[in-house]
Amino acid sequence: MNRLEIYASSEEINDLITLLGNDSKFENIRKQIIDGRDQSNHRQDDEIPAEGDHKYIERSE
Repeated sequence: MNRLEIYASSEEINDLITLLGNDSKFENIRKQIIDGRDQSNHRQDDEIPAEGDHKYIERSE
């Protein structure tokens, strides 16, 4: 297995996801890119912690 780190704009990432969707042999890579995109877009800055939440540990819902 190889590991890659990609620096690209959101538009470029979405275009790459679309491009990879055209060939089923790239489905595994496409899913990994989607997961990476979704994780990098996740922000907790606007989330209000519930009473009892640890301020540094993300709540799983």
